[in-house]
Amino acid sequence: MSDFLGKVLLISGSTGIAEATARGAADRGAQVFITSRTEANCRALGESLPDAGYQAADLSEDGAAEAVVAGCVERYGRIDLLFN
Repeated sequence: MSDFLGKVLLISGSTGIAEATARGAADRGAQVFITSRTEANCRALGESLPDAGYQAADLSEDGAAEAVVAGCVERYGRIDLLFN
């Protein structure tokens, strides 16, 4: 199944529902960019998915969301989907 083929997904979270969503989207062809407060979880999920990007960040801090968006756009050139 490739219903997300070529789409860029920015996802906040790296465990539970967020992890399952990231894995499912990657399985369906999405390029996944992960952000999470917990750097170890963020890195582990990012490194376990093909061509995934990741950036640890606490999105409640000023400027963090903007930095994550910039990181995703820098890596992939755009954002097509957001899962929060």
